[in-house]
Amino acid sequence: MRVAAVVWGSLALAAGAVSAQDVPIGDQDAAEALLARVLDHRETVRPLEGGLIFRQLITTERLDEEREVVASANALYEYRPEFGRHLWKLLELDGEPIAGRRFRREERRYRRAIEAAKEEADEDRLALERRDPDYEILPKNGMDLFYKIVRDAVELEMFEGELLRRDTWRGRPVQVVRFWPRPGFDGAPNRMMSVVSKCEGELWVDAESRQIARVQTVLTEAENFVAGLFGRLHRGTSADVESEFDGELWLPKRVTMTVDARMFFIRRIRRRVHYDFLDFRSLPASLDR
Repeated sequence: MRVAAVVWGSLALAAGAVSAQDVPIGDQDAAEALLARVLDHRETVRPLEGGLIFRQLITTERLDEEREVVASANALYEYRPEFGRHLWKLLELDGEPIAGRRFRREERRYRRAIEAAKEEADEDRLALERRDPDYEILPKNGMDLFYKIVRDAVELEMFEGELLRRDTWRGRPVQVVRFWPRPGFDGAPNRMMSVVSKCEGELWVDAESRQIARVQTVLTEAENFVAGLFGRLHRGTSADVESEFDGELWLPKRVTMTVDARMFFIRRIRRRVHYDFLDFRSLPASLDR
C-alpha cells in the first residue's frame, strides 16, 4: 500500500473527517485511511494491555500429507507482566503439572528471564534519556509485535489492498480489508518481514473501537532459507488470529497456525498449532513491576 497515503496524507481523514459507515467498499484509498486510523489509535489502547496476566494453552498437532492429525501434545503456560514485558512460565505438560527437576529448572529459567527483562528495561530507559538515535526499543509483547508488523508493512509499502466488505465479528460491526503482496516488492528488512511480504489475506477492523479484531493470512509463495539449503517454508502455510472484545480491548482468543516446512534436505514438518488465550485478568498495580 502507498505509504504517503497511509501514514501522512490520510491522517486528516484518519482523524475522523470520514465516518466509518461512509467509507466506500472496494476502494484502496479507503483501506489505507482505515489502517491509518488503526495505527494512529494504537497508542491510546496500548497502556491497557500492560498490566494483564493470562494463561496460554499451546496444542501442537502433527499432520500427515492429507493434513490429518496423527499425534498431538499440549503445554500450559502463565504469562505475567514484568518490567513492561510478558514473561512466560511453564505450568503443565499434557494436562499434568510439572514437578521435581523439571519444576526447579523452570523456576531457575524464569528468575533468569526476570533479571534479563530488568536489564533490558534499564537499557531502554537510559537510551531514552540519552535520546540515542541508533538504539531501537523492540516490542515487549505479542500485541506490540503484531502492530509493529502492521505498521512496518504499511510504511514499506509491502501490500496492495481494498476495503472488501462490512460485516460483524463476535457481535461487533467490523470492516474487512483484503490485502495481497505488491508486485515486485523486494525491500523486506529481515527474515520475518520477508515472510510477511509474501502473504495475502483479510484483516477485520472494529468500526467503533478502531482495533484489529481478526486476521487471516496465507503464504502465497515459498520462503527459502539460504537459497533453500537450510530449509524452506512452503506455500500454503497459514495463520488465523482471532480476538474477543472485553468492553475496551480486543484481546487474543485463539491463534491457529498451519505450517508446512522442510528442514535442510531431509525433514518435512507438517504441524498445526493452536494458541488458546485464557483467564485474562489485571494484576494489582502495587504488584506490577
